[in-house]
Amino acid sequence: MILVKNRKERGTLPKWAQGWICYPKGTYGTDSDKPDYVVPLKGSGWPEDVKEKLVDLFKKNGIKDPLSMKLVEPYAIVFGGRDDNGAYNFAGVNWEMVVDYFEWEITSMQGDPDKIGEAMDRSMKKFGTHYSHKGVYEAGQPMA
Repeated sequence: MILVKNRKERGTLPKWAQGWICYPKGTYGTDSDKPDYVVPLKGSGWPEDVKEKLVDLFKKNGIKDPLSMKLVEPYAIVFGGRDDNGAYNFAGVNWEMVVDYFEWEITSMQGDPDKIGEAMDRSMKKFGTHYSHKGVYEAGQPMA
């Protein structure tokens, strides 16, 4: 997910990212409001070296300010993190897998079937799994 301030800023994104956006709550009063359970990368508490890799990756693919615009699930639950009563617990996080996931995310959103297949094969060989946008972003969503 990419957070944009308004529709004008949305127009500055590369085409692959324009369908993967949300706005600050109440901007347009739509269901494209930013969910409460995701935060911009800069507010995630993730290790600085991981943030730097993700910033480089997203900048290389046309996102001008990934620290502010790229939304992440801050506890990294799908990757082994935990929510310890509101505190981040990253002891079990596989940060290499986190970076690999976001490489796959960009590839999948760009829509080249051959590259998507290669990225999926790579994740299966390295980590024994295929990725899912929904799982990564909604793992930190509070249970109803």
